[in-house]
Amino acid sequence: MIAPAIRADIGVLLDQLARLGYPVVDSRYSPECFGNWVVELAGPNVFRMCKDRSQSMVTADRRSLERADLWRAFDDREAFARLVLAWAAG
Repeated sequence: MIAPAIRADIGVLLDQLARLGYPVVDSRYSPECFGNWVVELAGPNVFRMCKDRSQSMVTADRRSLERADLWRAFDDREAFARLVLAWAAG
């Protein structure tokens, strides 16, 4: 079950990733910690996305993330979603 706050924040991105073969296998939401969340996805690869201090990040193989320009934290959610989708699509 994905927390409604996570769904409100990145639900469209999660739906797009599911269509690419990356369903959510685990998620956690912390309302007491500034609304931070973590979502784990599994498909051809396993990776995590998180929001911490209003920044979005991906945790996966560092070299793969560097090639996709996903090695850093993002303030811009649209740019983050665009890069994550391109990376996941391969």
